[in-house]
Amino acid sequence: MTATPIIYPDVELAVTAYLRAALATYGQSVRVSTNYKGDAREVVVRRDGGPQLDRIRETARLGVNVYATSSNDQAVSDLARVVSAHLRAMADGSPVTRVEQTSGPSPIPEPGNLTRRYLTFEVDVRGVEL
Repeated sequence: MTATPIIYPDVELAVTAYLRAALATYGQSVRVSTNYKGDAREVVVRRDGGPQLDRIRETARLGVNVYATSSNDQAVSDLARVVSAHLRAMADGSPVTRVEQTSGPSPIPEPGNLTRRYLTFEVDVRGVEL
């Protein structure tokens, strides 16, 4: 007997949509995407692979860059901490079953008055039958 194919969710799409809504709910005006545009305040989510856990679950490794234009590093640090808090609260079982922050927020040097923090996460998701 052939197993039913399982398809995993688009984790970048799920995370960016979740962060957009969560940040807006808490009064944060921030561009959230999978590519860097150069706006004053941005959160950029990138998937860096990850293993299949079993037949219906996989882990997505995410790199999250948080940008702010400011001569004060505190602005980007504050935003990075808020992003971290929201992502760690994302696991609701559908499709995200677990979120673990694995590093960050770490300062990354940038030219001019751009400041950046980098965070990494592991996000477990549940697939669905195709």
